[in-house]
Amino acid sequence: MLSLFRKNIFANNLFLLFYALLLQSISGFSLLSGLFIFAQALLMNYISSKNKLEATTTLFPGMLYILFCNLYPGFATISSPLIGNFFILAGLLNTFDYYQGRQLESKCFNAGFFFSIAFLVQPSYGILLLFPFVALFSYRKTSFREILQILTGHLTPFLLYYAYQWLRFDILPDELPLLQTQESQPLAFFEKTTLLIFLFLAFFSTLLVRPFLLSHTSIHARNKTQSLYYLSLLGAISLLFYGLSPITHVLVLWIPLGLFFSHFFSYLRSIFAEVLHLFLLLLLIFLHYFPVGTLG
Repeated sequence: MLSLFRKNIFANNLFLLFYALLLQSISGFSLLSGLFIFAQALLMNYISSKNKLEATTTLFPGMLYILFCNLYPGFATISSPLIGNFFILAGLLNTFDYYQGRQLESKCFNAGFFFSIAFLVQPSYGILLLFPFVALFSYRKTSFREILQILTGHLTPFLLYYAYQWLRFDILPDELPLLQTQESQPLAFFEKTTLLIFLFLAFFSTLLVRPFLLSHTSIHARNKTQSLYYLSLLGAISLLFYGLSPITHVLVLWIPLGLFFSHFFSYLRSIFAEVLHLFLLLLLIFLHYFPVGTLG
């Protein structure tokens, strides 16, 4: 099956759409949710191919993102964290763009703008507002003007919202409406435990073989991939503050994990990659069709 996603061509994107809808049917079919996650998967693939994060261009980042989004019950539904992921991806695209090239200041503004909208949509993503700064300092020497552009991008969505309220002659609200998150059904104790174990093993494995994974790419791609570890760290910090209630807070970690694991699937032998893919599919099926009741 993985051979369908080893080349980034239009026909294989149709198979990726079928893959998204197939896994969505296991999670409780919703065409809108399936298309929503598929659109994010396409953006994941575009980010990977544009920045040459892998030695060869594949559809593995999007495929893995779809798989992770359907891995646990309640993940593959339209929720505030899932919507926030769209803006995290848009911000990540602009963050990678200001590594080098033209119009760097506008890229800095866009990165701050999209991460700020992600925060408005999902409050647990607030710590990710630091990512554009961290990435900028890790890429190259910067200037105060670029830092100011990121700050301006962060502030603009808030100013626009309050300006809208003022034009409507409303008193400034105590809470932004977008900050009202949608509570999802809590996972069972067993499912939470397996989720934490999976996250630990996934990130530990990527750290363990990081030198090998990054040795196949250019220095620019390595630096950009390195910044994904900072994104993962900030996402993990957000979980420490907000916990796993609702469980969908963890969705932001699927973005770096999808990009990390795509390296595994690209460089592993086909048989080992298929075995790993099969294991993840079996875990998905087990968690959806053989749920374990909440303990205690």
